[in-house]
Amino acid sequence: MNLPDISVRRPVATITILLIIIVIGVASLIQTPLDLLPDIKPPYLAVITIFPGSSPQENLQMVTEPIEGAVSPINGVKNILSLSQEHVSMVALEFNWGVDLKQKREEIGTRLDLLTLPEGVQRPIILEFDPTLLPMMQVNVSSRLDAVELTEWLEDTARPRLETIPGVASIRVEGGAKRDLFIRLFPGRIQEKEVSFEQVSNILRATLLNLPGGTVEVDERQMRIRLVGRSLGPEELENLVIGFKLDEDELRKLIGRSVDLDLNQALSEMMPSTDSLEIPMREICLKDLLPELELPAKDDFLIIAPDPAQLEHYGIDLKQIAEALPEEWATVIKEGKLHLTLPRGETPDPKQVLDTYLVTVPDFAAWRKQLKDLESQVEKDLDQASHELEKAIVDMSMAMILASAGSGGGAIPEDEFPLIPIRLGEIAEVKVDLHEATSINRINCQPSIGFYLQKEGEANTVLVSRQVRQALEELAEEFNQLDYDLSFNYTFDQANEIENALMDLVRSLLLGSVLAVAVLLLFLRNWRTILVIGLTIPIAIISTFALLYFAGLSINLMTLGALALAAGMLVDNSIVVSENIYRHLQLGSPSFKAAVAGSNEVSGAIFASTLTTISVFFPVVFLSGLAGELFNDFALTVTCALLASLLIALTLIPMLASRFLQRDTREQPGQAKPSRYQVLLGWILQHPWVAIGVGAAAVALGIILIPFMGSDLFPTPEESAFSVELSLPPGTPIEKTDACTKELEAIIDQLEGVELFTSQVGEQQLFGLSIESGIANRARIRVTVLPEEAANLEQMINTVREEASAVLPDEAVLSFKRESIMDTTGLSLGLEVLVTGPEQEKVIELAEQIAEKLKERPGLNDVRSASEEAIPEVHIKVDQAKALRKGVTAYQVGMMLYEAVEGVSVARLETGEGIFELILGYRKSDLQTIEDLENLGFYTAKGSYLRLGDIATIEQSRGPLSITRENKQTLGRIQTQLHGISLSEANEMVTEVIEEMELPPGYQAAEATSSLMAEVFDELYLVLIVAAFLVYLVMAAQFESFLHPFIIISSLPLALSGSVIALKITGNGLSIPAIIGGVVLVGILVNSGIIMVDFINQLRNIHGLPLKEAIMDGATARLRPILMTTLTTILGLVPLSLGLGQGSQLQAPMAIAVIGGMTSGTILLLGFVPALYYLLNRR
Repeated sequence: MNLPDISVRRPVATITILLIIIVIGVASLIQTPLDLLPDIKPPYLAVITIFPGSSPQENLQMVTEPIEGAVSPINGVKNILSLSQEHVSMVALEFNWGVDLKQKREEIGTRLDLLTLPEGVQRPIILEFDPTLLPMMQVNVSSRLDAVELTEWLEDTARPRLETIPGVASIRVEGGAKRDLFIRLFPGRIQEKEVSFEQVSNILRATLLNLPGGTVEVDERQMRIRLVGRSLGPEELENLVIGFKLDEDELRKLIGRSVDLDLNQALSEMMPSTDSLEIPMREICLKDLLPELELPAKDDFLIIAPDPAQLEHYGIDLKQIAEALPEEWATVIKEGKLHLTLPRGETPDPKQVLDTYLVTVPDFAAWRKQLKDLESQVEKDLDQASHELEKAIVDMSMAMILASAGSGGGAIPEDEFPLIPIRLGEIAEVKVDLHEATSINRINCQPSIGFYLQKEGEANTVLVSRQVRQALEELAEEFNQLDYDLSFNYTFDQANEIENALMDLVRSLLLGSVLAVAVLLLFLRNWRTILVIGLTIPIAIISTFALLYFAGLSINLMTLGALALAAGMLVDNSIVVSENIYRHLQLGSPSFKAAVAGSNEVSGAIFASTLTTISVFFPVVFLSGLAGELFNDFALTVTCALLASLLIALTLIPMLASRFLQRDTREQPGQAKPSRYQVLLGWILQHPWVAIGVGAAAVALGIILIPFMGSDLFPTPEESAFSVELSLPPGTPIEKTDACTKELEAIIDQLEGVELFTSQVGEQQLFGLSIESGIANRARIRVTVLPEEAANLEQMINTVREEASAVLPDEAVLSFKRESIMDTTGLSLGLEVLVTGPEQEKVIELAEQIAEKLKERPGLNDVRSASEEAIPEVHIKVDQAKALRKGVTAYQVGMMLYEAVEGVSVARLETGEGIFELILGYRKSDLQTIEDLENLGFYTAKGSYLRLGDIATIEQSRGPLSITRENKQTLGRIQTQLHGISLSEANEMVTEVIEEMELPPGYQAAEATSSLMAEVFDELYLVLIVAAFLVYLVMAAQFESFLHPFIIISSLPLALSGSVIALKITGNGLSIPAIIGGVVLVGILVNSGIIMVDFINQLRNIHGLPLKEAIMDGATARLRPILMTTLTTILGLVPLSLGLGQGSQLQAPMAIAVIGGMTSGTILLLGFVPALYYLLNRR
């Protein structure tokens, strides 16, 4: 297919197809998601298991180790990392890159289903590690509402509204306040009354029971049935009977004997199931509250005035009476009376009104008689009568308890009665109160409530952010009309980071394109030619977006970086085509013929040069791991852009040239004068070994510099934010941590250039999930500075560090971290040292020693051991023999303690103020000493009342906050931030320190991040070598020779040496972007060699010129297009190389590597390739 001929002959069709491609490209650009990096899917799975009330040691032995044993035989597991801490176990599995994680997840699930874990352990959760588990947005909310009201609004209104937005996975409210109804038991009174925690819990559950009753169809509608227990307020709960004390004297008066009965134990066993209570009951009617009903003169009006004493006696209120009367009687309660308005013409029957049923209560008189009757049977059948007597007492106690929670709660005789009620108010404090804070949030020193937003994995981060912001604006507008005075402060928005970084690259791309066109102006000085060639850049880029969209890629740092890199290269094919068309015009060909013939003449060459450039990306298919995840998008983008530029060069350029360049037959001024180059080239051909020697010296210089260059995964971009992490000794209460945090806030608040700062005290996350108990001894402050003050970030950090040392206690440890845009990807740019060994104490000791030595090394800031010191603990050692004799187990004791100390929800109460959880627990202020814990009591299965101290010894000790292991070996971590040194230099320091220490046998230490970097670099170096070999094979096929491609490929070491020199001069080290730049350089530089060698061959083979003359004429003729294509590529990358902005800073080493390689490679190529060609062909 002759594309130039078709495009010239059918210009309308060509333009139409072009416009279609542009429209599709623009639509694709709008629809393509924005992200920071390509969709990286690390091969990690995590098994998270919640074990309420467990310690780290218990979690390790009972949960973590069994799970490790179950999953370790799975094929493909590369590494197992585990974390055991209070309440939570986490086992993370690292697989080889490229593994099918869904299949492995199913296999893990199958193995876990076969695993038997202890009672109380929740079902394990299997998670894939995903950067989207990290919050993409943090929003702080302020309002005139109080903390509880604002929290409820966020949970009940804002959260459901936001979670309906496509792409929003979850919303997590932080720093909120929740109010519930708390029953805090007094341990001393519990012991005195011999009432157990379990008994109180069971009675509350039974009397305040809410149960579902299924669904039923009523009037052709599905209706839900609920069994709703009575909702009691704090005062009514205080009056609730939860046990009895048996009055032996009154019982003896009643039946003439005593009964050996532990009544509270019997009640504890009986609840919450009461079966049938065999006690006499009595129905209370309205006539029991007033002797007679007086009818007023007015027929349609009635007043009922019950006796207040009787109301109190039976525990009935006027509202209950009104509810019992006919619904059509309009009732008003006023001054202790019921004022009833009757339907017109209705005259009430006084007897019928007085017989209105109100409530059923125990019949105490009948029960006394029942006991008297049982007394007369004692002599006949002692055992049977005693059993029935005990049952009658227990049944009456249960009925009185239920009555105290119901309508007849007051109908309990207080005098001359053998059962003395124990009411909840006697042993507990009942009040509506706030939950204890597990975390404290502030923004700019002011208390705040906020939320974290997580997006779904495939969602467009920027689009989700925009929709969330719009939804919040709508919420504010809607509810501010109700005087809520809502305002939202976006303290962190990943979308902003992404947009800013991508805009940096867009600016570099646009400026690079402008500079590339400026090169054309410099050489051509013809606006028509410049316009024809310059159109290639925007059209090729827009076409590339269409290809990216249909390939399922996002617009990210790698794809935009690829476009910025390709900006100058996109015009290379168009330059070659237009130059050759111009040459044919100069020879007198008509414009149409010149356009077709000139394009066809070089179509093979530009196709081959494009193919060589693209072929360097073919080895990407062999890449795995992080390098493959990152490089794949880059390679595909460059490939799409170059293919688009090739298509444009063979279609649009000939068509436009045939119309616009047909009369421009003047010799263009400003062409490079080849005479000087010819003189230099003539000298080189006389002394070819000098040129070879210069080239070899340049390569040697590059090789010598490599060992002196540092290495990093990515360059560290300049940031406008930093964080301060405060750590106090384990066990420090949150109040003290908060006080120290406020001191830090006061220092930060005085700094000039700070835009805002947010603080979080306590709370901990694991894979984006909140852990049940916050870490009270830790706090984190994130400081955002004004962009113009970003250069003073280090000075700000030093100021905070110096001033904090004067106000914080000596045990406070501060660590500072410069926030990086890479943090949002889950890729850390810091350094981490791992210490492993069999014993945790020794691992922690070694980690501390290594940390102390690393603190002495320059460039390593904020070195700290992440291995926690032991925290204060209370160890309860249950005597198993005593416990078994009493009928209890250590697990039962542990669960009782956990529920009693942490509190347990026993019911949900629906009140006029809302729905409250009823939280039962001990008052923590009464559990301050060992003796307080020893006096905690409970009933055993055998019916005896035990104190905890009767079966266990209690002592103070210390234990680990968490236990981290790697491949079943205890793991310690040392973390540090790098300043002014590379990761490879830091790794050398770590290696020296470890070698100096001479670790004991069985213990190892190594830097973790460098192993990942070495793995990535090895793969990229392999790509570089394979790419060079593929380029050589492509050229061999083009030239039908193995010699001439060798001449061209020999120029690559010259270019790569130039890259190394350029990186060293600019202060950059080796990194992923820099090595990618080297790979790209392999495909770019050979194009100049192809153009030169191909034309020299044509002059020798077709025109029959001698070797020297062919070299002189061929190299001179191709000097101009070589310089033009080289300069367009170099100047197109200059904006990116300057690193203006975070996005450009990450890609700057790539641009510098290409610029340095193209500059040195082209300069040396113009002399080296002719000299080598001459040496290899002169015989």
